[in-house]
Amino acid sequence: MSNIEDEYRRLLGWYPKAWRDANEDVVVGMFLEAARDHGLSHPTGEERRSIMVAGLRQRAIGTGERSLVATIALAAGVAVMVFYTGAVSWDPAHSFTGYVRPFTNPSFIVGFLLAAALVLSLRRVTSAARVLSLLAVITSVALGLLAWRFGWLGPSAPAVVLFAAFGACGLSRSNRISRGLVLAAASVCAVFAAVCLEDMVLQSTWALSPWWRQETLLAALGILAAIVLAWPWSRRTRASNRG
Repeated sequence: MSNIEDEYRRLLGWYPKAWRDANEDVVVGMFLEAARDHGLSHPTGEERRSIMVAGLRQRAIGTGERSLVATIALAAGVAVMVFYTGAVSWDPAHSFTGYVRPFTNPSFIVGFLLAAALVLSLRRVTSAARVLSLLAVITSVALGLLAWRFGWLGPSAPAVVLFAAFGACGLSRSNRISRGLVLAAASVCAVFAAVCLEDMVLQSTWALSPWWRQETLLAALGILAAIVLAWPWSRRTRASNRG
């Protein structure tokens, strides 16, 4: 490999790997032919700038394969976060420990991360979408620990687990969605919605709620209900696959 060819290949590193795998050899050949015609031994400054700009533009457009599981999970996470923000977190008239006006707690940051990851996933910028999904998981857990340590009004333990789960699903590369997974997710989301409504109507907090209304117990019951709903279908599916 000549020096100029090596330089062109390094410059094409600005492009996504999927694009390079499909086009690199052809594009490098075109550059080398033009360089021979003009007697060049190195890429010109204009070529370097144009390759960099075009490569970054291609990365922004995205060329990766969109994961159906990740996209649906992120969309559901954004929808639940919007509901949570409107029903629980939005409270401009009061001030609490951990208050970030006009929200009762800073969990909206996780919502922004999930929304950005969803946009990138839809645009097939999958690597960046997974990075933001991972940041959503880390941020959700970190906010939960801070809320527990400093006595913030939220996010509560079930909210932390739910938002982190949406972020974790955003890391998926799969396009296969089972009925059991849908039932489990729907059950947990329904229980979470009930908890949010209970907080909104009764204005209860973690410390003031009696044990039978504690959100952790409700979330556990939701997960149990999801397993009960999904189990019979899962057994029938395995049996039909064996047949």
